[in-house]
Amino acid sequence: MDKRAFKQQRQEDILLSLKRFDYLTRSQIQSIHDLKGDRNANRILNDMAEYLGTFRHEREIVYYLNKNGRDRVQHDVIRKKTPNIQHFLVRNQLWMHLKRPHSWQNEAKIKVGDNFYCLRCFIQPEGRHGVCRSGYYAAYDKQSEKD
Repeated sequence: MDKRAFKQQRQEDILLSLKRFDYLTRSQIQSIHDLKGDRNANRILNDMAEYLGTFRHEREIVYYLNKNGRDRVQHDVIRKKTPNIQHFLVRNQLWMHLKRPHSWQNEAKIKVGDNFYCLRCFIQPEGRHGVCRSGYYAAYDKQSEKD
């Protein structure tokens, strides 16, 4: 595979990851796609600027698909900066912590009897709703059947 084809495939893979996870930090993209050093990851993501929207959250830059990126990967969900960004980033970290399961579903709904529940991820001090290790916790929110 020549360099140009490799570069295009890598860009396509990163865009598909953003389609799946909505928002990713540089360090998350770096880990998922094995981009090695920070300078290399920044160079690759800067080359993709026409497909990516960005904003800063705490000390990291968060990436999401802009209009050109959504068009390239046929994605119709519009994402912008949101105050709920920590939820998305923790959910992605949990996926990586659990060794990237193929069966992973974002906001999976589970039916128990007549009730629907949705798994939500968040960081919380130990002692409440603890079902995961390393500071990641999950809670089930009761959902209506219409959701």
